[in-house]
Order: sequence, then structure tokens, then C-alpha cells
Amino acid sequence: MGELIGVGSASTGEGSPSGVPVFALVKALAALPSLSGDAGRSDLTALLPASISARIRHDPRPLIHLFNLVLACRDQEDGLPALLTALRLLEGDSLPMRDLVWVAADLAGHQSEIEEGHGR
Repeated sequence: MGELIGVGSASTGEGSPSGVPVFALVKALAALPSLSGDAGRSDLTALLPASISARIRHDPRPLIHLFNLVLACRDQEDGLPALLTALRLLEGDSLPMRDLVWVAADLAGHQSEIEEGHGR
């Protein structure tokens, strides 16, 4: 998986490894109760726009699947906001979801756009 760390533009700033925010978002996703099983991850994929869901490589290993999901969303212009919209439908406003919003904002680099109307 090391070759995937530098993919794309996930840097959080000068001197930080580009994969760190991606892995933080994967960890935050894994903490959501609604994504603990394969059915929840499939439901999430189905709620995403086809342009994103078609790019997600399914993997039976939960963390790898979530990693693939984050990469697919990150690489689409509106991917992270679409991910958060779909997650809010599944998860609601739980504490793990609020934590995920902050991690996603860090990954996106524009916190106000992602958390608009969803304060912590």
C-alpha cells in the first residue's frame, strides 16, 4: 500500500506526509457504526454519485475497501462533499460522524465548504 500514499493531492501542509490525512479519514470512517459491516459499506457506495461509485474498488477487507472509497472520492471534484452527504443519510449526526467531518475538512483543505451547516 506504500505506493498509494503519495497519490493525488492529499497533503495537509508543508513537510507532512501526503498519505496522513487519507489514513485519518479511513480511520474515522471505520469508527462509524453504520460502516462496520459489508452491507453498510455497500449502502454507502450505492448512495454516492455513479461517477464516484464506479471508481471504488471493492475489497473484502474493510480498511482496504474504505481506503479505496476515500481515494475515489478525493479524486473527484465534489467527491468529499458527496461522501459526507451520503454518510449523513446513513449515520446522522453521531459523535463519530462529527469527528469525521473535521478529518474530511483537513483532507479537503477547505473546512468551511465541507462542514457548512454542520457545526461541531
